[in-house]
Amino acid sequence: MFKQHNCNIKPVESYIRFVLATILMIYALVNFSIILIALSAILYYSSFKRFCFIYYLFSINEKYSLKNYYLSFLPKHNPSAVFIFGLNGKSLYENSAAKNELPNIKSIEDIDIKDYKDIIKNSH
Repeated sequence: MFKQHNCNIKPVESYIRFVLATILMIYALVNFSIILIALSAILYYSSFKRFCFIYYLFSINEKYSLKNYYLSFLPKHNPSAVFIFGLNGKSLYENSAAKNELPNIKSIEDIDIKDYKDIIKNSH
């Protein structure tokens, strides 16, 4: 059933699961709880394999992926020019309106924004 599974949890969540499994295992060994030992073993497995059965069964990541897939089309179909710039100021994405209306813009400095690094730093 799970022979060909991909990683469906992020590394940060994997680390959190490992820490929780360790704490749960210590608590289970102190209190002689076989159920908690089994639960911590499942958490260890999911943290090492980076695969969660519950996410797989309920298609949790697929729902988020589908939502992000549809959201990615919003800039593409916008009739106005849309640019997405990276942290270095270079253009990462231009929709077709941006390519047609403003073909010479390849970085954020081309539109006379010199303090973009301060703007990015203050927006977090």
